[in-house]
Amino acid sequence: MTVISPASFTASAPHGIAIPIPSAIPRGIERPTDGSSTKQCDAVGPLQIDVLSTTAEWEEIRSSWERLHGNRLNRSYPWLRSWWDAYQDEYKLHILRARYQGETIAIMPLVRTKRWLLGETLCLLGNGKACSDDLGILVQPENAAAAAHAFADYLLENSARSGKWDHLDFDGIRKGDPAMEAFYERLQSIRSIEIERRAGLSCWEASIEQGWDPYIKSLSRRVRKMLEQTQGWQETVSTFRVAQTLEEAKEMAQVIADLHQGRWAERGINGCFGTTSFESFLLKAMESLWDDEDSTHRPLVSLVTVHGEPAGGMIGFRYGGTLYIYLTGMNTKYLEYRPGWQTSFCSIREAALHGCRSVDFMRGDEDYKPRLGGLPSAQERWIIGGPRWTSRLRNWGYYQAIEVRNRIRDYRSKRSDANAATTPKANAADGE
Repeated sequence: MTVISPASFTASAPHGIAIPIPSAIPRGIERPTDGSSTKQCDAVGPLQIDVLSTTAEWEEIRSSWERLHGNRLNRSYPWLRSWWDAYQDEYKLHILRARYQGETIAIMPLVRTKRWLLGETLCLLGNGKACSDDLGILVQPENAAAAAHAFADYLLENSARSGKWDHLDFDGIRKGDPAMEAFYERLQSIRSIEIERRAGLSCWEASIEQGWDPYIKSLSRRVRKMLEQTQGWQETVSTFRVAQTLEEAKEMAQVIADLHQGRWAERGINGCFGTTSFESFLLKAMESLWDDEDSTHRPLVSLVTVHGEPAGGMIGFRYGGTLYIYLTGMNTKYLEYRPGWQTSFCSIREAALHGCRSVDFMRGDEDYKPRLGGLPSAQERWIIGGPRWTSRLRNWGYYQAIEVRNRIRDYRSKRSDANAATTPKANAADGE
């Protein structure tokens, strides 16, 4: 690929440059405007790329955002705006917008941050502790390749000019996403670009389109017997309830957060609720996505109690016909009553009865997900070094640091194994 030279750029709106892409947008393509009308493209022209760096500019394109996000929760404006409100002290907005003849046809939601080794880094909006899945370019399928190429060309040229970047760190990318694959292929054609695609945790999705009963019949006999067992407990010792108001949802979410955090504390790990930013994000997302008029389009917060005490719970979101199971918690005191399975069965049934067509268990390869009918979709994290020599130097230092860390980890592991091998084993006589 030939990187567009500075001479090929023309001045446009503030922060913007026009990228000539002959035949990138085919004639006759229908494209909604930012308003309510629909226009017909009658000419092929350049895509104009500009950067939105303030919340006011972001708010101005909300209608385009909602049109282009593909009805996916983690790409929606309420979800990502909630994330930004909670984490804005750690980042700066760097949203790329592609326009054709003045109309927004694609958006690449990015933020900027500075990291010790990686330097100036661009990340996808919604990354980090929030564990947002299926992130990427917001664009209609017919414009995916043209927009992705334009964004790639803009970033490559921009890395050597004002607003330079050293690395792109993109997490939560669904493998095979057409727009992101086109973006990757464009970058890959540049020899000075180093790209690492790391396998991440898969997302798991199950279909409940046929309804609750057909869904249950599709599961294994062992899982169906477990359902019968949990239904028996619900007639005797356990109860299941779903939050009906936002205030009730917040109260139940706090209980679930305590259960969730308690499980991590048992392992000596500081869970996601160890930061106030994550708790703030989750509450904002629940508020932004709560719809009093439509119960099929709001958070689903559920709680299982055993003998009146919280035993398990789930914070999920019903969005675009899908139940996204975002976060769960469980009380190990009541493991014999399978609180996790009770929560899953009851929540999925609730979603099916209210018109959801699928369940997204989100990232994580826990074994219960395929047992509940989930099919995996691979996700990746991309680490992309910039073309400038300083970026390549930082990239070298980054991987050297990883190599040193891995060697230290291997050394400690081998030393631990050696100590275990030389420790005398207790025998029956030792206990007498």
